[in-house]
Amino acid sequence: MRPRLIIYLLVILSPFFSIGAYYFGSKMLLLKLLFSGIKDILIVGSIVASICLIKKWQYDKTPLNNALALFALISTFHIVGVGGLLLSIEGIRYSYYYVIWALLSIVLISNISELFDFDVVIKIIAIQFVLLVFLGLYEYYDPEILNKAYGVSSRSELIYAKFRHENRLIATFYNPIIYSAFLCVGVSALYYYIEQKQTRLYWLAFYFLWTLSLFVVIFTYSRLGLITYLVISIMMLIRSALKKEMVAIVMLVIGAFFVVPFVIKLIIENIFLLDRISSLIDLNTFTGNVRVTNWIEALEKFENNPVYYLWGLGLGTSLPGALVKIENGFLTVFFELGVFGFISFTFFMILLLVNILRCKVDSNKRFFLISFFVSFLLMNLGNDFVKVFPISFYFWLFIIAFIQLEKSIILKD
Repeated sequence: MRPRLIIYLLVILSPFFSIGAYYFGSKMLLLKLLFSGIKDILIVGSIVASICLIKKWQYDKTPLNNALALFALISTFHIVGVGGLLLSIEGIRYSYYYVIWALLSIVLISNISELFDFDVVIKIIAIQFVLLVFLGLYEYYDPEILNKAYGVSSRSELIYAKFRHENRLIATFYNPIIYSAFLCVGVSALYYYIEQKQTRLYWLAFYFLWTLSLFVVIFTYSRLGLITYLVISIMMLIRSALKKEMVAIVMLVIGAFFVVPFVIKLIIENIFLLDRISSLIDLNTFTGNVRVTNWIEALEKFENNPVYYLWGLGLGTSLPGALVKIENGFLTVFFELGVFGFISFTFFMILLLVNILRCKVDSNKRFFLISFFVSFLLMNLGNDFVKVFPISFYFWLFIIAFIQLEKSIILKD
């Protein structure tokens, strides 16, 4: 089987692994393990299929490829850490084999176009976005609608759905924060798809769906998700206005006079939501946040040992229930890979963003990639999205996509 078919299948199934695992887990633990294993089988299968495409081993010594290779090398040396064999295996499952997959896909494979089609992946995510927005709306008006799908008798059994509020929207993701992160990715995918159409009817449909999805993001009660969604939305509106897209200009006016007052009224009438939003301007929200407490406690695991600071604790040590609980993607890299790994990852990300801005790639694709990586970086401030599926999968997938596009442009020139 070609890797593109496996990758498309992974993209199609990616929003549904959590709800599937939870449903089968309610029936039998073995079924949950088998269902969860499908994801790992598909990822390993894509790696194997990618290797089969290699006609000859070659290495393009570009700065970006070198940075990726360095990060992959450092990650390899951290497979064995202080956490033991089981955590090492989990570290491979949640992060390491994505790095190896990316390295094989963009550095060693000569026939890179066989991996996947960028537009097909975006179209799949855009369709999923539309479906999951409507599912979120349905869940808002009937919170118990997903009980059967999750295999529970009451919504109270869904821990994250009732965390601090009994009706946080979760859709198929089980976790409202992951749901809000997907919506940030999905709205960027839909924007890219609509830009390809360039008709006013499609733009009207986009802004209608954007309004609905904003409502859904608000009621995930994820503050970071809302901030990220608004940042991406502002980027889209500015881009459309600069391109003199009439529908965008009209929507800006409508938003100023109708949508904004409605959202303000909605927030004021919902005490819990008002508390969540108003806390964003309170410094204690950040300094006293439980995540900050987790970061401080995680630092104590270093035991003032300079080797731990430089080298880290090893892959898998920051997973839930492991040695430390961090909920910050950048600090996760630091705690697991140390100063060396953090610097290499940061250097790779800087090079990636610079290359995206400088590359002669189509402006629509460039804007999608920028909006995605902005979403990724912002969401990682409050969660470990470097290893949370499907966001971590999308992250490496779009890294591969960009370098694929960049390489094809260089070959044409």
